[in-house]
Amino acid sequence: TTDVRGFSFDSDGELYFVGNGAASASLFKIVPYARAQLTFDQALVNVRVDGNGKVLKLINSSNLNNLFNGNTNIVSESGDNFVFPMEDSGFFKAVAE
Repeated sequence: TTDVRGFSFDSDGELYFVGNGAASASLFKIVPYARAQLTFDQALVNVRVDGNGKVLKLINSSNLNNLFNGNTNIVSESGDNFVFPMEDSGFFKAVAE
């Protein structure tokens, strides 16, 4: 097992974290990094996804268990804004492939 001791991302949006194992420590790099930002207006949810130079997917669903097959929105390399109606529940996942 590994304990995560610290994490950060660089100017290219690449995510790094340091883990301490039983016998050694390791530096891990996760590429690409996906960032989603939510804001709210009256009856709308605004989602901004930073494309970070990669084509990403924003998946949304009204049920957490259905995120694996929810509605898929393609995000351009420069990023995109999406607007969804406010519902009783809503879940979003930004996926980098």
